[in-house]
Amino acid sequence: MKNRIWLMVYTALLAFLSVFIFFKIQERDLIIQLNNHNLSQDAYQIKFRDKLTIAAFENKLSNSSKLTNLQVHFQVRNKKITYFWGKGDYAVPPILKGSFFSTKDLKSDLPVAVVGKDWQKKLYKPKDQSYLHYEGHYYPVLGVMGDKFSSSLDQQIFMIPSLQQREKMLVSHFRVIVDGKRI
Repeated sequence: MKNRIWLMVYTALLAFLSVFIFFKIQERDLIIQLNNHNLSQDAYQIKFRDKLTIAAFENKLSNSSKLTNLQVHFQVRNKKITYFWGKGDYAVPPILKGSFFSTKDLKSDLPVAVVGKDWQKKLYKPKDQSYLHYEGHYYPVLGVMGDKFSSSLDQQIFMIPSLQQREKMLVSHFRVIVDGKRI
C-alpha cells in the first residue's frame, strides 16, 4: 500500500513538473519573439540595390496576388523606431491599451504610432487621445504594446508614416525585414 501511495505522489509530482517546464518553455519563446520585434522565426531581411521608395515597395507588395499575409518592418538603424506595413493577417504584438494598426491606418495621410510600455509615461495626453512627442513632432498613439514580461519591445516605437513621407523615404536607408511565407 505504501508503495502505491509513493508511486502516486511521484507521478503527480512528475506531472506537475512537466506542465511547469512546458509553460516556462512557452514563456521563453514568447520573450524571444517579443525581443525580435514580434517577428516569427521565418522572418528574413531584404537588401535593395536600386533607389526604391517605401511607397513604391509597398505598392509592389499590395499589387502582388501571391503575397497575402505578411508584415514588413523598416527598422531605423541604431534607434528604437520601426516603420510598419502589413497585408492580410499578420502577428500583432500584445497590446496593453488601445489597438494595433488597422487597414485604414496603413492608407492614412496622418502618421500614427504604437509604442512600447516604457513610453507610456512620456506620452502627452491633453484629453482622450495620447500623443508621442518625438524629434520635434507630435504623433497620435493608437496603442501601447507590452506584456507582463520585460522585453526589448517595451522600448520600441512602431510607426506608420504619412503617404507623403513614404514617397520620400528610400528603402536602402533601412533594415527591411519581411515576415510571411516565402514564395
